[in-house]
Parts: sequence; C-alpha cells; structure tokens
Amino acid sequence: MALAAVRPPPLHRPGHTTVPTSRCAPAFDPEEKTMNSIAIRTLTASALAVTAILGLAACSEASPDTSPSPTASTSAAAETIYNECIDGSLQVFDDGKDNKPVKFGDCDGASIISSERTITLGTVPTLTIEGQKNTVEVSGVETLTVLGDGNTVAYKGDAPKIDDQGKGNTIKPAA
Repeated sequence: MALAAVRPPPLHRPGHTTVPTSRCAPAFDPEEKTMNSIAIRTLTASALAVTAILGLAACSEASPDTSPSPTASTSAAAETIYNECIDGSLQVFDDGKDNKPVKFGDCDGASIISSERTITLGTVPTLTIEGQKNTVEVSGVETLTVLGDGNTVAYKGDAPKIDDQGKGNTIKPAA
C-alpha cells in the first residue's frame, strides 16, 4: 500500500484569505505565488548568464600558436648599410662629423637621410630626399620626392616628376 503525501494546511496570516481546495491541490496563496515566480525568474536568469559566460569562454579560447617566432638574425641582409648601392638601393647617411662633399655612382633608387651635406649622384631613377638643407646634384632622375626643407637639387637631363612636400626647396636643371 502506497502512502499518499499530505500537505499540511497553510498557516493563516492575518489579512490574507486562503481558498479551500481539494485534498490533491494545495491552497492558493497569492503572496507565495509571487515569491515563487521571483525565485524561478532569478534562478533562470542566473542559469542563462552562466551558460552565456561559459559559451563565450569556449569561443574565445586561444589555440596554440604554431607559427615560427622571430629570432635575432646575424645576416648582413637584416642590417641597414649606408652609403653603398646594394641590390639597387642607396641610403645616404652622414653623421655630420665633417662637411666633405660625397659622390656616388648610378643606382636604381636613393634616399638621402643626411642634413647639411653636398652630395653628387650618378643616374638615380628614383630619388627621395628626407634630410634638411642639402645640396644635391644628380646626373639623371625620373621621380624626385623631397620631404625635407631647405634643400637645393640640380638635375641633368629631362625634368623629373617632382613631389615637393617640404618647405623652401629649390629644384632646377643643372647649369
């Protein structure tokens, strides 16, 4: 014989009415129903928040990086070499200890980083001058970009395409 669970009758609270029900259904208490609803909503919201957090954590888990990491190189290719045309590129830099004019031959492209220098170049199709107050003579140039200020550039041959972004630069054919 199975025992049936019997719920004790609700306690009477002053000012509240309970509705008598059958033995199978509990008595209805409007305040108890509201408290249960709040508790259920709170638990549901908490469960959803935990699920969302766990879901986002699973999505953002980083996979191990298998790409090679950079290492220090001792090869000459990684070093910047100044004042030599290497692989068609010349970077002119002078530390300013003396003001002797410098001369370079032909190269595919050149960048002048020095300031207050006198520089003579061979044919350089692409020339960029970043320094200040240089005097540059070039045997031939197709594209000339001047970023520095106060430079004087004299070119031989046809006039190059000029992009002068500096101030006070003078660009003219060589005499």
